[in-house]
Amino acid sequence: MDPRVRFDPGFDQAAFFAFADRAGLSGYGGQIVPRNEFDSGWWTKFDVRLSQELPGFREGQNASAFIVIENFGNLLNDEWGVLKEVGFPRIEDIVDADYDAAANQYIFQNFNAPGGERRSTGASLWEIRLGVKYNF
Repeated sequence: MDPRVRFDPGFDQAAFFAFADRAGLSGYGGQIVPRNEFDSGWWTKFDVRLSQELPGFREGQNASAFIVIENFGNLLNDEWGVLKEVGFPRIEDIVDADYDAAANQYIFQNFNAPGGERRSTGASLWEIRLGVKYNF
């Protein structure tokens, strides 16, 4: 326990310390976690583009047809190519706290269980585009 922290009677200490253990924060008690110490999960997606050159109607002209599939992995399996992130502005308030200057203590009033990463819908969808290009 940090002597600079005091818990309000209704504060859920068990849930708070369980969260700290799961998040890997237990080793940082009484100090500030270094910047960029933790990362979000990885996100991998791959796109496919197929194109075929075609002859034109006149000499010196040509055409091409193409298909582009963005996030091809998600088209094959809805568990692949899914982006999960904490919502903007990329921070979550875990504790409602106040500061008692006279006692030089932080007063932890309420533990807010973090929501964690959620699926980012737009980036996690697959998309197919078809097109034709004619050069003359």
